[in-house]
Amino acid sequence: MKSLFILRGVSGCGKTTLAKEIVGAGNEENIACADDFFYNLGNGEYLWKPELISKAHEYCQEKVKSLLKKVSKKLLWLTHQQENKMSKDI
Repeated sequence: MKSLFILRGVSGCGKTTLAKEIVGAGNEENIACADDFFYNLGNGEYLWKPELISKAHEYCQEKVKSLLKKVSKKLLWLTHQQENKMSKDI
């Protein structure tokens, strides 16, 4: 059975750490995170560009769609929220 876990929280609260524990060692490619967009943008180094946050979320959503088609077990979707935007729909 497929499982989709959606982890939400402010930066630094441990979403990535928990995600890695849930998917298990060697399955980190099953984690979708908008931060990955900024790592790819910086060729492996984190390159934050706030004007591209919409693109980062589009990237993450497309990765989730792709993973839902091919992942057989656990998929994680990490979202970074500011405390004042926690009620916003994903």
